[in-house]
Amino acid sequence: MKEIYKGYEIEYLEQIGKFNAKIGQSSYDNESLSAVKKYIDNLEKKDFKRVDVIINDYTGYEYGTITSCVKSRHYGGHEGIDCWISLKNGSRKKMDIKSVYLDNEKNREILDDIIKKEQEIKGIKQEIKNLHLSFEKYTYEINLSEEPE
Repeated sequence: MKEIYKGYEIEYLEQIGKFNAKIGQSSYDNESLSAVKKYIDNLEKKDFKRVDVIINDYTGYEYGTITSCVKSRHYGGHEGIDCWISLKNGSRKKMDIKSVYLDNEKNREILDDIIKKEQEIKGIKQEIKNLHLSFEKYTYEINLSEEPE
């Protein structure tokens, strides 16, 4: 099943059981067709230029679209800019602009490199853990036949 909604192509992907809307260089998936249409409606609500982005927070990297940005006061009274991001999983998140990157080919390549390096680090940490486990342990035997003085 394919459908054009407000200029965006929506297709049902049977292999994953979700509807997929192509939005610029990116896309949005959801099990509900109405949720996909609502996501498209939200993209068009404001006169704000929407940009596909990659965000980085404590949970890792995610893909989304900026829906608005505002000046704000951060911890310690420092002024900054926060952006509201509609994530591909359907949720929204407010992010400091310092952790928001353009979703383009160059940045995706950089992100792939980062993910590879993180996997290498994970492997090295596992090797270190295995080395720690292979240490010959120190044991101390207590002689119970002797009584303390």
